[in-house]
Amino acid sequence: MRQYAWLDLYGGMWLLLTGKPNEPVRRWADKDSALAELREEGWTITGPPPKRFLIKQDPRQRIYGYGLTRTVH
Repeated sequence: MRQYAWLDLYGGMWLLLTGKPNEPVRRWADKDSALAELREEGWTITGPPPKRFLIKQDPRQRIYGYGLTRTVH
């Protein structure tokens, strides 16, 4: 089974959002630490969404998030 998640910067912390309400939100202060730990757990980092999929936004805003996938047995 394929599992999807999103790593997003919010309030100065990196949060792993899985969409599962029963799972606690995991938090990291450092993006590199979060990505390294998640890779060790088998997550594949797919990167931020391509610009063509983004809705026109205020140019001062930036996308910080990363998509993640992994196969769960």
